[in-house]
Parts: sequence; C-alpha cells; structure tokens
Amino acid sequence: MKKETKMTKLMTVFLATLIIGLPWAAAASKSDGYYGKTKVAPKAEVKAYPFDLGRVKLLSSPFERAMKINQKYLLELDADRMLWPYHERAGLPTKGKRYGGWATLRLSII
Repeated sequence: MKKETKMTKLMTVFLATLIIGLPWAAAASKSDGYYGKTKVAPKAEVKAYPFDLGRVKLLSSPFERAMKINQKYLLELDADRMLWPYHERAGLPTKGKRYGGWATLRLSII
C-alpha cells in the first residue's frame, strides 16, 4: 500500500510539473528590440544595428582607390561576352566572342 501511495504522489507531482511547466516554457520570450526575432534574451546590450548602405561614403584611402579601379574595370566589360556561356547553355544565339581565361569552355560548364 505504501508503494502505491508513493507512486501516486510521484505521478501527481510529475503531472503537475508538466501541466504548469510546459505552458510557461513555451511562452514567448521578451523581444530584445532587434526585430523581435531572437528566441533568447541577449546577454549583452545590442550596440550595432543595420543601416542603409547609401549612407556610406569612402574617404580618400586605398579602399576608395580599389573601389574605383574595380568599378572602371567592371563597366568596361562587355555584357554580351559575359553572358556568352549562359546564352550557349540556354540554346540562345551568342553575340561576340567568348571571354578567355577563367571563362573558358572547360571551366565554365560545371
């Protein structure tokens, strides 16, 4: 009889823990202010937030120089030649010559 009483008490405590604990554990956590998508509270204060890249301006520096060199090079590329392998693969007519180097036939068909 004692074993049954002990087991009944144990089951009652277990079920009470489940009934009370599960809804509490499943309750939505407080938002950390960062889009409210984190599921746990942050351990440190959020100090960085996303911003519009249009607000960024490079000052005279090696980074600005590299950006301008890259921009000039990319604007000089012929779009038809860059799209040549994709037109070929899609069965569309190709225009101009295919670029060489890394864009050769052996490397671009993967």
